[in-house]
Amino acid sequence: MEQLKNKMPLEQIDLKVFANFGPQGRETISMSDYTLRTTLRYYAHPGDLFPVLTLKAGTVVKPDAPLKENEPDVLRWIYYGTDYSFPAYQFGWRYTRAFLPADETEEPKFYYIRTADLKKELTVQLTERFVSGDYSKEERDALDQKQMDKSFYVFDNKLYSYGIYLSPDLLTPLWDGWNTALFAAGTTLCLLGLVLLFCGPDSRHPVK
Repeated sequence: MEQLKNKMPLEQIDLKVFANFGPQGRETISMSDYTLRTTLRYYAHPGDLFPVLTLKAGTVVKPDAPLKENEPDVLRWIYYGTDYSFPAYQFGWRYTRAFLPADETEEPKFYYIRTADLKKELTVQLTERFVSGDYSKEERDALDQKQMDKSFYVFDNKLYSYGIYLSPDLLTPLWDGWNTALFAAGTTLCLLGLVLLFCGPDSRHPVK
């Protein structure tokens, strides 16, 4: 935990010590091999321009990672694929084991991947599942967000709740659309107040 607090490179930390922060079971979207809906690009370091591994849309991948002898079952999905990635130190990046193509048997390797890319793949999967369940758009959006909080950001939330590490992906922008709306509304009210102050019915007859 001290290594994480001191921002030691994630490649040098044994992340298995945090595996119990994740769920001991999970709802799987598919228990069999399935096809990637989007292209996933994995990098050796966050911010790199060129990926070291690219899995194109249409690649058939394993839903779970193979286990070594005597490894706990939870490691089949922790830090693998889309669901339980680890937050990197840089905003917009995750650290996880890449999906394995269905015809490969080697142990999946850790790489960095852009948060937006990983979320896009998971969102497409979730949308397809919820559409088949005849949900309304509002219900699908709510279910998508619930799943994101439950699985995608599970380590971010646990690390923060234990006071170990604040994931950059949990931080909201200092200025967003809501702030802009509030600023515009406040400015309008101030201008209206000035107009009433100088142009109101009593403005021509100052109190003596």
